[in-house]
Amino acid sequence: MKLNTILLSAAAMSLLMASNALADSNKAYIDQDGSNNSALIQQGGTGNQAGDSTAQRTMMQSGNNNEIDISQTGNNAGVGVGGNFLHNNLGVDQSGDRNVLTIDQEQNAQARTIQQTSTGAGTTPLNTVNQIVIDQNVGGQFHNATISRIEQTYTGDGLTDAANTVAINQDSNGSSLRVGGAANNQSGGVSQTGYANSVEIDQTGKWSLIDVVTQNGNGNTADLEQNGTSNVIRTVSQIGANNGATVTQTGTGNQLASLTQDNSGSGSVGNSATLSFSGNDNGTGSFSGDALSISLTEATANQLGDNNSLTYTVTGDTNLFAFNQDGDNNVIDGSVNGNLNQAAIAQMGNGNNANFSQTGNSNNLGVSQ
Repeated sequence: MKLNTILLSAAAMSLLMASNALADSNKAYIDQDGSNNSALIQQGGTGNQAGDSTAQRTMMQSGNNNEIDISQTGNNAGVGVGGNFLHNNLGVDQSGDRNVLTIDQEQNAQARTIQQTSTGAGTTPLNTVNQIVIDQNVGGQFHNATISRIEQTYTGDGLTDAANTVAINQDSNGSSLRVGGAANNQSGGVSQTGYANSVEIDQTGKWSLIDVVTQNGNGNTADLEQNGTSNVIRTVSQIGANNGATVTQTGTGNQLASLTQDNSGSGSVGNSATLSFSGNDNGTGSFSGDALSISLTEATANQLGDNNSLTYTVTGDTNLFAFNQDGDNNVIDGSVNGNLNQAAIAQMGNGNNANFSQTGNSNNLGVSQ
């Protein structure tokens, strides 16, 4: 039996009912409390808004098996925008188990603050899955796509896996794409706490930014792909065992500033990272001969703990990356094809293995074990 409670302001109800006649400046604020709730919001035109970052106008679902579907077409669409964002972390808030949120936006699109919290209620198996799917296809030049903050938290006892999933697709032509890093949100990005978490972010366009991806728990996976020019992945952090990260950047001027995987307090199951770059001027900083004596600090991948593996593949020129492994039985495999490439490798511990090849001219490699 489906029990739905939808609370809308009079102004919001009027706008929803008149959406076919008046397509601009629509606003919807929804509050559902109970189980098996669902909400569908379709807005067409300019300046549409679903949810607000003030406590009175947030979009909320509290209960289990909840679902929100938001479709916004037109310019300047927003989910969870407005209000005093610096003092409210609401926007869209789902609390309960097996929650699903789907957002589809076009043109200048914003999704500001999204939260999902699950407890699992101590059941065995938990079978608790929170899902967020966001598709921003912003089209023409100077149209932007922004996702400020996504937080998924599992607070149960961890008897079995409780998977949080985020899938983000941002596509533009000559526009900026952002996940986190908005002007009023320096701590934004994607944050997941729990077990068997997964993040998948795909950006196509210019000036793409993935600000922060943080996963805390076991069995985490992060798959990040950027295709275009001047792309940046600022910080990726995975804390726990059996973590996997895949980063793919295609284009010029790409930067993976920092990737950290840490299983040092989570047993002997290792982390794995696969890094692939195609293009020129990838990485940051300016190494010199023999990767400047392996001081690290440039675009760096860090793996802490035992039985870690890292695979690095580059096709292009003037690529600079550093790799640091601290623990036992770690492996690095690297392959570089191009000119003026530099790499620094530091391995601290026992039973470590570094296999690296460079093909081209004026390449530079430093290894410390």
